[in-house]
Amino acid sequence: MPEFELTDQIIRASIEARRELGRSHAEVVYRNAMQAALEERGIRSAKEVPIRVHFHGREVGFFRGDLLVEDRVLVERNAGRPLEESHAAQLLAYLRASGIRVGLLIHIGDTVTLRRVVL
Repeated sequence: MPEFELTDQIIRASIEARRELGRSHAEVVYRNAMQAALEERGIRSAKEVPIRVHFHGREVGFFRGDLLVEDRVLVERNAGRPLEESHAAQLLAYLRASGIRVGLLIHIGDTVTLRRVVL
């Protein structure tokens, strides 16, 4: 499945989770609902995936990606404050560290707001 189709399915899963759950749940609830919706579509995903950061051949840190879909799209969700440029900058740093090309920022509030980030 091409990446644009994969990101479309991720977006649909996030909208489905928001529509059915409403807006007052914690981020982890939306993540789990999105993961269930993706699984129902036959799309594989993993949550809290450790991604290591290297410098001069040595590991200097790591972060946990919210959701890694088909090992090709990194999804960062936010159910708190609206998306800001700092969120996009953080996702871009995660993409560089992981070698993954495409990321999605998803904010679930009154509506679903998203931003696609491509390395």
